[in-house]
This record gives sequence, structure tokens and C-alpha cells, in this order.
Amino acid sequence: MVLEFMEVGVPGSEWVLKGFPRGSLIVVRGAPGTGKTVFAATFLHEGALKYGDPGLYVSFGENKEKFYGFMRGFGMDFEKLEERGLFRYLSLPTLLENGVSGLLMEILNAADSMKAKRLVIDPFTTISRAFKDEMEARAFLHTLLSNIVARLGCVALLIKEELGPGMGYSFEDYVADALICLKARRLEDRLLREMSFVKTRGIETRSPDICVTLYRGFKMLPRQKVPRPLSNPSFNPPQDPPGAYTTGILELDEELGGFPHDSIILWEIDPRLSFHEYSLAVAPALASFLARNRPYIVLPSAGVTWRDVRDLYVKYYGISEDKLSNLLNVLTMGPIEAELPPYVKLLKGRSWWEVFDEFADVVHSLARERGPHLVRLIGADTLIAAFGEDTFKFFERWVGCFKETGGLAMWIVKPVHPHLVRMLSPMVDMHFRIVKKHGCILLYGKKPETPLYALQPDPEKNALIPKVTPIV
Repeated sequence: MVLEFMEVGVPGSEWVLKGFPRGSLIVVRGAPGTGKTVFAATFLHEGALKYGDPGLYVSFGENKEKFYGFMRGFGMDFEKLEERGLFRYLSLPTLLENGVSGLLMEILNAADSMKAKRLVIDPFTTISRAFKDEMEARAFLHTLLSNIVARLGCVALLIKEELGPGMGYSFEDYVADALICLKARRLEDRLLREMSFVKTRGIETRSPDICVTLYRGFKMLPRQKVPRPLSNPSFNPPQDPPGAYTTGILELDEELGGFPHDSIILWEIDPRLSFHEYSLAVAPALASFLARNRPYIVLPSAGVTWRDVRDLYVKYYGISEDKLSNLLNVLTMGPIEAELPPYVKLLKGRSWWEVFDEFADVVHSLARERGPHLVRLIGADTLIAAFGEDTFKFFERWVGCFKETGGLAMWIVKPVHPHLVRMLSPMVDMHFRIVKKHGCILLYGKKPETPLYALQPDPEKNALIPKVTPIV
């Protein structure tokens, strides 16, 4: 049998699964507050708006007005859908007293009258308590599946409350075509929402575990692929906020107010992230300096070469080679190559203070020639590999040098040596951490403290200018 699939419609779902098979039963379970109702409502709302699928929401809890008001807060207007005949809210809290047959008759009549293609029963936990025994419960599901789901080619979501830790599986979990679990946990005191596809009969999932958010409605945050350069990249940086430099990402400027002048930014990088992945957060600010003809000095992180730096700004931001030759200054500690472009300088020092002096000479020279608006980035792990514990002495002395010249400074630290992060954090003005969970790139501030933000490449703008989505 060839399955016919229905588009889920939930934003981001197209990157996670092909869809739900028509005529399927999906159980969605989770503890209170994990987003089950918002997921179900988004499934109905987007299905009606995008595909014209009539949707029926059967509730055994809140009334219609409360539901409509709650969903308006997520940008979903169910009243307009109801006026168009694409949605109906069926509230049945009192019919539980009339038994299973009365419930089924109401649901059947409502689904038939509107030829529903999407059905939500929320919460199924309430109905299950009204069954006399498991046989009656199975009869209810059998009738639901045969008389509504299969006959109308409908997809039905059963919403289940997890009432406590260690809750086992029930018969409806085994009968269902798919079992989806929603969870909310803490990541360093910040809310992280997750979705797990525990069972997917006939449903191919590309990511069995993903991050999600309720920001402006339910959104799936799929695994990120390494972005590819555009054929004709262009980058127009946002305006600098008052008294600050732009982060290169408008949404972050609005959240943070940019990077203050004469500030040091510490980027703590998950070692599982590739150069291009963490560049989603770090590189836009640096590209903004180059786009505005401001000098950029970089001692690349371990594993990153001057060619990687060049290609990043040429291929992803459209910075010309001529502009790079004039503005970019890549400092490298080896190995020696036969030919180096003019913007690459080999540091010859053997001790941390000799390397520091060479670095300081470049900074002071550029500050005299170009003024105070210059940015420098240091990959701390490069220094650690060369100088070990003496790296802290480098940074301690470096702070004084920075205060003399101003501009903007960034330090890249990977937690190969966690104590270095603890030692450097008190010395900086802002401290951000970039991690990867379920393939999703997450950013949050430790100084100042911020919520979690998901970073996703926005192909409509530029491969390395991300969309920033708060996780709420």
C-alpha cells in the first residue's frame, strides 16, 4: 500500500519529516507546560491557512473563548477560520457523564458536517478516565479510527498529559501510528524545549530528536547543515546602535543593544561546532567592520587557516579581495609557507611576551593610521597550544593594551581547558556561549544573562546571516 501523506504545516516540520499519513492516529504526550496544546493548535491553524484543510478541535477542558484568546497571543486567529468554515471548536466537558457513545456521536457528527481533515482531542487523558475498562477504551479508538480517521482521510492527534515521572505507555500509545513526546528542561537555568519522535510507523523522520520553541506559535528547529556560499553574496550591515557596534544581526542588536564601544566579548564555543557553524554568531559583526572599511586583526583559532578566514568573507559576505588586502590582518604562528598574501603576517616570537609585543605593534600601528574603530579577534586555543598556562598572562597584559586603543575585541575559547573560561570571564564585558543540541545551534548570554536563542541560516538574506529565534 502506498501511503498518502499530509503536510504537517508546523513551521520547520518540512525539514524534519515528510508528513503524517492520511488516516493516521498520532499521540502527543508530555508534562504540563511542554507545548502540547500549542502544537496541536498550530497543526490545525497552519493546515487550514496553507492547505485549506478543515480542522476540528475537541476539548474536554477550557472553553472556546479562553482558547481563542490564548491562541491570539501566538498569532493564530481561529475566529476568522471559523467564519470561513475551516475550523470548529467543540467543547464537551459535560458529555463525559453521558458515556462513550454520546461522546463519539458528537465527534462523528461534527467531523462529518465539516468534512474534517484534521482532528485534535485534547486531552485524551480526560476521556480515558471515563472508560469503564480497557475494552471500552479500545472500542472508542476503533470507532474513532474506522468512522472518522480512515473514512475521511483525516489525521487525528490525541493529546495526553504525563502526570508524573516514570509514566508508562498505555494501549493508545501502541495503537497509534506515531508517538511524539514533548519535554521542557533546563540548560544552565534557561528553558530548553525538545520534541522526540518515539514511534513513527510509516513516517520517515530525519531528526528523531529536535529543539522546538513556542515563539509566535509552535516551531520546530531542525538540525543545521553547514551553510553553502551563495553565487553572488552581498552584505549590508545594520546600523550601529548608539554607543555600540552592530552584532551584524538586527535581531541581536534589538535584544542586546549591540556590542558597546571599547568592550571585550568572550565567545565560549562548543567543541562539536565547526568553524562555519559558530561563525553564524561571530562573523556578522566582523564582516560589518570590513563592510564599513574598518580594520580587522585576527589570530585564528586552532584548525582555522588564513585561507578559511579569506574564503569566509569573500564567499559568504561578498567582501572583495582588494578590500581584504587593505583591511584584513591575519596573524599566524606557522607553519611557514613559501608565499603569503600581504595581509598575512607570521608571528616569529618564541615566548608569550614576544608574541604579545608583535601583536601590540600591529594594533598600535593600525590605530594610529586608521583611528580607534578596529576589531581584533584571538583564538585562545592557538595560544594555549603554544604557551599552556602562560596564556592567561598574555590575556591579562592584553587587556591593558586594549584599553589604550579601544574599538572592539573578541576572544574565542573552546572548553578544552574549562579553567581558562573561568579565569577569562571576569576580565570581559560580555560573555556568550554557543552550543549544539540535537543538531540545532543555540546561543545564550552569560554576561549579561539572556534566554536561549536558536540560530538558523537565512537563505533569503545570506548563508551566514542567521535568523534568531528565542526559545520560550
